[in-house]
Amino acid sequence: MMRFANWTTDYLSTPDEARAALLPSGVSLAKERLDRLAIMISEDPKRALANAVPTQVRDELPTIITQQLETSIDQFGDLETEYHCQDEATSRWIATVDGTTYSAHVYGSRQNLNYYLGSSIHGIAIGNELAVLDGALNATNQTDGSHFLIGNEVTNLKTDTSVAQMASALAAIDGSDTNLQQALASKGLDATYGDYIYAMGDSDLSAASGYPKRRPVSHTCGGKDVLILRLQGSDGNFPVDETDEKFNTWVTSNTGWNARLKLTTYGKTWLNSVDVTPILTLPHPSSYYVYTSNGETVYESGRWADDGEAAARDAGYNPDDYYCVVVGTQNFDGGGIAWASGKRIWVNGAYDNFAALMNHEFGHVLGLPHASSWTCSDGNPISPDRVNVEYGDENDPMGNGGKTYRNTYQAYFKNLLQWMPDTSVQTITEDGIYTVWQDDGSTSFDRPLALKLGRDHEIMYWLSIRGDITLTDRIYDQSAFSSGVSVVAVTPWDNPHTLDLNNPNDGDRSNTPLALNQSFYDSEADITFKTVEVGGSNPNRYAKIQITFGPLHRGGYRPLVSGGVYRFRNRYNGRYLTVPNNSSSSGTKVQASSLNTGNNSQLWVAWRNSDGSYSFNHQGTDQWLDVQSDSGDDSATIWQYNYSSTGDNAQRWNIFQTEDDSVFLLHSGTEGRLMEMDVNTKVVHQMNMTGTEWQQWYPEMAGISPGTYRILPRAAETQALQTPPTLESGGIASRTKWLGYSNQQWQVSSLDNGRLRLSPTHALNKALDVSSGLSADGTRIQEWEWNESNAQRWLTSSVDGQWLRFTPDCAPLAAMQASGSNTDEAVSLWTYSGAENQQWRFADADPSISETAFQFWARAAGFSGDAALPESDPDGDGTINLMEFALAENPAVAETSEPFTLISTSEGPVLIAAFRTGATFSTSTTGNLSSVIDGITYLIQGSFDLVDWSLAPVEEVEALPAEFEGPTLSEGWSYRAFRIKEESPTGRAFLRIVVSE
Repeated sequence: MMRFANWTTDYLSTPDEARAALLPSGVSLAKERLDRLAIMISEDPKRALANAVPTQVRDELPTIITQQLETSIDQFGDLETEYHCQDEATSRWIATVDGTTYSAHVYGSRQNLNYYLGSSIHGIAIGNELAVLDGALNATNQTDGSHFLIGNEVTNLKTDTSVAQMASALAAIDGSDTNLQQALASKGLDATYGDYIYAMGDSDLSAASGYPKRRPVSHTCGGKDVLILRLQGSDGNFPVDETDEKFNTWVTSNTGWNARLKLTTYGKTWLNSVDVTPILTLPHPSSYYVYTSNGETVYESGRWADDGEAAARDAGYNPDDYYCVVVGTQNFDGGGIAWASGKRIWVNGAYDNFAALMNHEFGHVLGLPHASSWTCSDGNPISPDRVNVEYGDENDPMGNGGKTYRNTYQAYFKNLLQWMPDTSVQTITEDGIYTVWQDDGSTSFDRPLALKLGRDHEIMYWLSIRGDITLTDRIYDQSAFSSGVSVVAVTPWDNPHTLDLNNPNDGDRSNTPLALNQSFYDSEADITFKTVEVGGSNPNRYAKIQITFGPLHRGGYRPLVSGGVYRFRNRYNGRYLTVPNNSSSSGTKVQASSLNTGNNSQLWVAWRNSDGSYSFNHQGTDQWLDVQSDSGDDSATIWQYNYSSTGDNAQRWNIFQTEDDSVFLLHSGTEGRLMEMDVNTKVVHQMNMTGTEWQQWYPEMAGISPGTYRILPRAAETQALQTPPTLESGGIASRTKWLGYSNQQWQVSSLDNGRLRLSPTHALNKALDVSSGLSADGTRIQEWEWNESNAQRWLTSSVDGQWLRFTPDCAPLAAMQASGSNTDEAVSLWTYSGAENQQWRFADADPSISETAFQFWARAAGFSGDAALPESDPDGDGTINLMEFALAENPAVAETSEPFTLISTSEGPVLIAAFRTGATFSTSTTGNLSSVIDGITYLIQGSFDLVDWSLAPVEEVEALPAEFEGPTLSEGWSYRAFRIKEESPTGRAFLRIVVSE
């Protein structure tokens, strides 16, 4: 490339009379460049386009040179993914421009969908290989930079129209089922740009996950009309024995195409009508449609479809009236079995298994890719060196699983196309054993039919089991799919891949699921799966899966924390979401501006709503980020406005996080509309989601609102900062797996000068503290009685986005540090270095565990399971846990003394024991005292004969006897004293303490 570029420079700088001598070397270099560019088109189309010869240079080169250059393409045409069914699975992009079909190579957002009709196609071609520009807008060679090509039409965007907005508007149409060329022709450029409001989206997108470009229900559900074209060339060659009666049987039989479609969609999609044309003879011989070029068979899909649909119109059929058109021909060697693109399916003579074939190809029409898997030579099912196996899922018709009538699409596909409701998909964020029910057959939607959990920012794991597969209709062994759990890795804009969990290099993918009692550990994500139970029968087959998140797993918390104060930095140019002049007036339009730390104009407090969306308050005002009139239109105004309690979505935003931690802010309730910055005017408005950088925002934490949070370390993101589950001062802070306990939750209070007090919620009179207020490396961090010292005042400062440095006032050059990633590692103070183990972030404190005081006490003692039950006696001293808790005994040490003290006084004997602090005793009608506290009931009873406990009234002694010297109690208990009020008629008196739940 460089040598030809240098030659071009030399040639153009050489006088005209001397240029002829340079031509031989120029031709040689041009041919060499062309060969390399051809390879680059298929391997790296973006780079190939960057290396294209500029038009102004090309125009000055002689014909003998330009004949060796690539062809520039600027036209309207169709860009479609073509999926082939044959022995070796293939899929490719094709572009049809001016009747010529190219093998297209795309990149970027053009890969998001599988077809673009009447699209604006720009690129370079060598032979039939075409590199396609990522976008419908292409700059021309006008020197003023204001003229752009849309298809082959030039438009001037110099003064009235933002280039970025135009690109977004065109992308919105390109990303729908609409023909861009027809839309522009019927409405005009300005109208299309200004009010085009259709785009695919997911109105049910949750705050943490979803499908930003999910196909609408109108596309995936309901009755579908299909037209089958039986075509032959003018030389006549369609197989006459493939009659319309046969096609009708293949479609309508009990195991036919329609039955399979209704089974996989739970009856939500069906074939409303299927019309089969007579055999239609086209105007050209077969050699026009299928021929050999350079030793390879070329099957001209576009010619068959275009001439076939024209012939159908002549025969009284209108292909535009049908959801899908099937183009059927005789078998031509080398063309593959069948393939689909857009609304068309081509069948190359493969009618023997028509129902299964249509079940697969129609999935492409609905919008599905192939169901794939990976092969891995190192034994790791998700190895970094994994290799794609296009048809790798042996149980999914979109893979290699269409051989039986009862094979249905995988759970992810069913949910993606909105047949399986979102309520039947359970999102997993914490350790546990979870039950998943079969997703096929006549299963019930009121239970989890799939489990999903985030592996990382790229992959979402989906777990499921099958139940509607019987021996009688199993052509090959699929028992593993109903006796184990399938684990599917779902990646945005790519095929889902079923993990082969049993020797991923042996080529056998009939045993991919995780069998009973089998475990799989994903070391990179630090997640473990184990199938612990499989049971039930169709339609109630189920599996129980144990899911364990290790400390290095990235997940388990939301992209934003409710109560967090954020700046939102645009990914495109680093500007921040801003309220001009820090206005507090409703109706002030927001914009993107340079960083300003002098006021609150760029500070937004995020509050999570009950539906999972977020609302953003302009800090210090009563104004909220708002879409004017709750509009769903492109270019709608985004401004700040008074808080809305009307229940509409104008102030509700769904968050979709990218793999590099930026987020899209999607207007809740709309189809893919989100907050976008105009790259020219810096105005922030609403636009259809296209994935461009100016639609992405990096949340940077600038503060935190008072509230309760967890604090997690960057070095181990499933862990949390905690103190021991005791009420004693001096407990060493550590970080361990987040379980939601009260000693892992922190109440954040604001102090002066931006400092924070951090108190564990189980001991709110304590605070996170640096031992003795020291500043030396290795000083332990602990919980201690709140004393307002510099050892308890913490400053948080942003390090990277939402990751913060925690610095105590007693050591301004230091930071809180967590070493290693093992659980229960102590947290200490070290000189700040910027390392990841010195970075922390706030996260929501849910899901949290609500513990009773007894449960907290048992956990602090180290007990779990049966040993932690109230009726248990783990130390074997004859006193159950409930009594030991009530009277401040140690449950791990067998006591030999009584848990009370009896002292004789001048007013009679006094019983002294430890009771829960705060217990308030009241007198019953029988004279007994009782108190209910912390889930237990104390009853203090008196008797004169050990038989009747209702005749000796009891009272509390206000002051403990001076001679009492009991051991120091743990925090949470206090000594109390009681005696019998009346003199005993028998000379004997008895007191007892009764404890119950």
